[in-house]
Formats: sequence, C-alpha cells, structure tokens
Amino acid sequence: LTLQRLPTDFLERGEEAASAGDGSAGGAGEGDASISWEALLKEKKIWKLSRHSNPAIRAATFSLVATAYKQLPGFVGAQAGLLCPLVLGSLGESDPVVVGPLWEAILLTVTSSESWNDHVNVQKALLPGLWSMLVAGGNGSARVIYPCLLPLLSKLSEKVYATDVHFAKSFLEKLRSGLQADRVRGSRSECEVVMQSFVECFIYLLLHTQPTELERETFHSHLLNMVIELVDFGVSQCPASQCEVVHSTVVRLLQALLQALPREPWLGPLLEELRRQVAGKVEQLVAADQAGDKSKAIFSRLGDLLKCFQSQSRGKQSEKQAVKFSVETSDKTESTDGGRTDELAADGSGEVKAAVQFIQPALCAACARCICEVCNSKSLRHSELLSTVLGLYGDKSLVESICSSLESEHSYLLKREGHTDAGSNLLVLCSSLVRAANLELEEPMD
Repeated sequence: LTLQRLPTDFLERGEEAASAGDGSAGGAGEGDASISWEALLKEKKIWKLSRHSNPAIRAATFSLVATAYKQLPGFVGAQAGLLCPLVLGSLGESDPVVVGPLWEAILLTVTSSESWNDHVNVQKALLPGLWSMLVAGGNGSARVIYPCLLPLLSKLSEKVYATDVHFAKSFLEKLRSGLQADRVRGSRSECEVVMQSFVECFIYLLLHTQPTELERETFHSHLLNMVIELVDFGVSQCPASQCEVVHSTVVRLLQALLQALPREPWLGPLLEELRRQVAGKVEQLVAADQAGDKSKAIFSRLGDLLKCFQSQSRGKQSEKQAVKFSVETSDKTESTDGGRTDELAADGSGEVKAAVQFIQPALCAACARCICEVCNSKSLRHSELLSTVLGLYGDKSLVESICSSLESEHSYLLKREGHTDAGSNLLVLCSSLVRAANLELEEPMD
C-alpha cells in the first residue's frame, strides 16, 4: 500500500539516483528512500512469502508484484528472471483470497514483460497449474479467473503455441471439462462465466492457430466434434440449472462463427459441415428410443434449444432496432438499390437471420422425424416438439423442406402397418403443415 501511494516522479528520480550510484537526484533523502525500496524488492526472502501457508500473506505478496509492475516498470523489467517464474508458476492456486491479486499479477507479467517466456519453462511450470485450474472449473473463483483466460491465451499462442494444434485441443478440452466440476454444476453464475470463456477461446484458437496442411483437417474436425458434444451435453447430460446457459452458448458460438465468415472465407466449408452434423445430431436425438421421464426431459430440452435461437434472435433484433431508431441518420437507411431500406437492417441483424437459416436443416430433420413418429405411434412428445418448431419457425421454405425430406428420406417410415398408402398420407400431412404454419401459398404444392 505504501509503494502504491508513492508519486511516480519520486520513484523515477530514485531509479535515476540508483543508476548513478548516489542519492543526489531529487534530493538525497528522496533518493535514498527510493533506493531502499529497490533494495527491499531485490531481497529474495520477501518473494518466498508467495509460498507462505497463510493465504492472506500470499495474496499480499502477489499484490506487491502487481503494484511493482505499475510503479517500478524499470525495476521489474530487470528482475524478470525472478518475478516471472514466481507468478506464472502459481496458476494452480485455489484459495479465493489469493486468486484476485494473483491473476492481476499474471496479466501484468505477460503484458508488461516482453521476454517472460524466456524465463519460464511453460511446459513444466505454467501448464500443469493451468490445466489443474481449468479441470477444477476455477475452484469456485471462475468469476475472477475466467475473464482473464483470453488475454493469457493470446500471449501463450503468440509467443509459444502459434502452430501447436495439440495445445489448442488440450486447452479447449480442459476448459470444457470444467463444466463437470461440482462448483460449476451447482452455480449458474459460475457456469455462465465458464461458457462465455469457452466461446471466446474457441473462436480465438480457431482463427489464430496455424496448423500444417496435414493437421488442418484433423484439427477442424476435432473442433466440430466439440460443438456437437456441447449440443448433446445440453440436451441429454447437463443439470437442469445449466441447460439454458449451455443452449445459449451453442447459439452464441454459431453466431460468432457466422459473423466471422465474411472476414474468413475459409470458414465456409467448415460451417457447411457443422450444419450437416448439427442436423444429424438433432435427428438422432429425436429418433432416440428412450424410456419414460428421460425421454420427456430430452424432448423438452431439445425444444428449449430450438427456442433459444429464436429468443436470442428477437433480443438482438430489438436491440438493433433501438440503436437504429435513436442513432442512425436517414442517409444510413438508404441502400444501393434505389433507396429501399436494406433488408438485413429491416430484419434487425444479418447474423441473426443467418443463424436461424443455419439451423433450418436441423429443424427440417426434427419435423420430418416427428411426423413419421406421430403417424406410426401417435407419440405425444413428438407431436409437442413438432408444434413447438412450427410455432417458432413455420414458413413456406421450412414446409417445402419438410415435405421434400418426407418424400426422399423418410417415406419408408410412413409405410409401416396401417400406413401403406404413403402418397395419400403425405398429401394429408402437407396440408396439415400448411395450415399449422398459417401459410398463404400462391400456387398449390405438388
């Protein structure tokens, strides 16, 4: 606290006096006082307190490091060989009293010291503590730690792991496994922070990791599998209190990828493959033969996931419209096609519309499978899911896609006992779909 209150110019005069070897700069008393600070901070015994059994003393030690970075940048630069291993070797710290000052010191170390990686064995000193903390979900301090992960990751990636796909995979796997930690499973706020960090780090590593030609396909496939596993986790595995958070994370992740697409055209094939896999996973969940309450829970959560796209879309549209109304001037609303308001601006957000379009194959697969199950077994849960999807997304393009899917891929399911006339059955179903979606078609559908 004393060092924090000392004027910066006083400390700078003291550094000049120390480099000159006397206390003449800025007055002998002031120079001597500042030199004594440096003498104190050079004493190795004081830094051994970072391993003290009392967490308050450990916290005070890391707070001193952070203050030294702010007040004595020249000194800590010269002492980087001592301070960098001290701070970056403590990432496994779990005491909530210590993690705040510690992570402030960590961020100041990796951002203020250009050569921090020369003084730390990342593989042996930094990563073991980082991995243990991620697997433990932040040890109950996720709200303090996880907002710091992206700045730390950017420095690690930039200086050490720019081309290492194994590091990127391990980081995301450990980050995701933290969702299973007891303290994260029992706290909605902790879960929200973990999932927000997952989205940020996933997008960063996807865009900044530079795999070789041989590694690229495997790396991208691994990341896609993580998204699909997250969908499955939210629908069939996570605690009820986490479902909404996980569903929102899936939507934000897809929206972030779609937002990056114009700047990163190479994401196009990757997104098409992800779109196909999401549709396949949704159909698999709809077709799963689960018994009793478990089946009801899966269908309820699947409906919530599909609703989440719509609810977040409406939220973003409202936000965009409010900003447009209060800030943008009339010349901003004119498009280049003769004065019409830009279609995407009128709808609220291009990325929102793209996100809803992205899941249309999944919606189509879910509806087609639900129709088949309703026809063959009069399944109430499939009927409820079908009603949910059509109520949220029913439009002409979706109905056409569903009918096409029924004819090409699911017609065999409509030929079971009691439904031998698949063609007649399809005609009735298509008419029901049109009425359910409240559509007015200009021409009758074949």
